[in-house]
Amino acid sequence: MERIKKELQNVIHKMCGEYVIKSSHYEKEMCSLLSWECVDDRYYDAYNGESYIELKKGQSSMWFNMVRYAEIQTKIGRQGTVTLFVKYNKKKKRVTEIYIIDTKRILSFLNMVPTKAACCIILSKDCKRNLDMQAGATAKDLRTMANFIVINPMEIYDKCMIEIIKYNKRKRKRK
Repeated sequence: MERIKKELQNVIHKMCGEYVIKSSHYEKEMCSLLSWECVDDRYYDAYNGESYIELKKGQSSMWFNMVRYAEIQTKIGRQGTVTLFVKYNKKKKRVTEIYIIDTKRILSFLNMVPTKAACCIILSKDCKRNLDMQAGATAKDLRTMANFIVINPMEIYDKCMIEIIKYNKRKRKRK
């Protein structure tokens, strides 16, 4: 995960533009920027030569496909993946921060124990068509789960500029 963190730190400031605000099909642009192999797989979207990486983008929350995570829990799905929650600002059209999360922490958050995993898989297989079973997590939950957080330096700059403006206004009022 250290490698992923360093790769993200090197390019997060470039993560801006129209693709950032797209609700889907943003993986190719992100992979290209990071020089990662973009993959169409149920359990991951990218490979950086070391880690299998699931890319999820959002502003305030993320939904987890319970059947997919049940498959990971029962070792049907790829093991050892890393999930990135890419948080973005729609108005600024840029990535604000990225949470790097070991998928094991997501399994723990979902309390994906063997019995629950088996039930999810059985329910899925029992459906005539598709089963949509999702659990949600807030950005705060995801931040708590994160092994690492990479912040866009432009976000830090903007916050500093806002504080400087506030300070100057207070200073002028005192005169």
